[in-house]
Amino acid sequence: MNNIIHFKGQIETLQPYASATPSLASSVRSGQAIPVTRIFSSGEQHLSINSATIKGSLRRAASDIAFLYQQEKTKLEKPLSLKAHKLNRTGGSKGKGDVDRLSPSDFDRINTQQLIVGLFGAGDPFVAGKLSVNHAIASHNSPIVVDGVRSDDFLRDPNMLSVLDEQNLKDFIENTTDVSEASKLKKDRKVMLSQMLNAPTPLEKDQAKKLLDVLDTKLAKFSIVSTQMPLAGFEAIPQGEILEHSMRVEIKNENLVQLGFLLEAMDYFSFNPVIGGKKANGCGEIKMSYTVYSSAYKEPLKEIGKVTLNPYAGLDVSGELLLEALAQYKSAKESQQFDFSEIN
Repeated sequence: MNNIIHFKGQIETLQPYASATPSLASSVRSGQAIPVTRIFSSGEQHLSINSATIKGSLRRAASDIAFLYQQEKTKLEKPLSLKAHKLNRTGGSKGKGDVDRLSPSDFDRINTQQLIVGLFGAGDPFVAGKLSVNHAIASHNSPIVVDGVRSDDFLRDPNMLSVLDEQNLKDFIENTTDVSEASKLKKDRKVMLSQMLNAPTPLEKDQAKKLLDVLDTKLAKFSIVSTQMPLAGFEAIPQGEILEHSMRVEIKNENLVQLGFLLEAMDYFSFNPVIGGKKANGCGEIKMSYTVYSSAYKEPLKEIGKVTLNPYAGLDVSGELLLEALAQYKSAKESQQFDFSEIN
């Protein structure tokens, strides 16, 4: 009989979290802050961390473990093909046409040897993974906006000019003059565009259009962008936010190896628990904490343990079944039961 293991808990943002889906980023107009992800829940919009971001981070951690395992097993520095790397890290990519159907024995082999595909799934061959990861949802829809200004140290601190030789000093003055002239032309263009759009007669509209073309021609000669410009910035889920989160994974009573492998991936991830975008700007570090339950047919939820992902310190695991899962995984690893190469 199959059991469902439920991870119910929270993700805490130890740093601000910033990330935008491609559709969100493409919808931003010039000068607007890049939005952070949101989701509708209970009829309201909430800040969120998308499930794909969380699941992808865990999958990449699992793939790193698989690579290290294959190195040790094969004694090769580069033991995996490009296709195997793609299979492990992204599930491969489905091409045109039908995918070959897998037999029951193929699934048994995947679930005992190719644990990444068994847990996270794949596109080629198609395998529905046993792990389901939900969105992490905040209690509100109030992001912070991180913005700033692009500054020029040579304008802010004239003493910096002393480090330039004569030719570079001349270049700097010319560039600054060009930027100033381009800025003035842009302002004139904005005024002329308004005049053209609001011209009362076709003749005045045509005259304004000709002047606008002249300004555009002049502007085309300038390719230098001013370094003294405000930056639109980005939205972020605030630091210290608590987001509700849950995952579930299907297991067989007698085989806890996949569950143990998931816990091992979480432990690996704990030593670099950073997700989302703007990582170089101090964003993305998280902590994950769960109470773990088990359920099955005619067996309601019952608590079986706790799991806490401590940043840069490893995974704390309690509960007999969870500890047994880790033991089964480590035993199977020692017997070299796994094979994370291509699925033939």
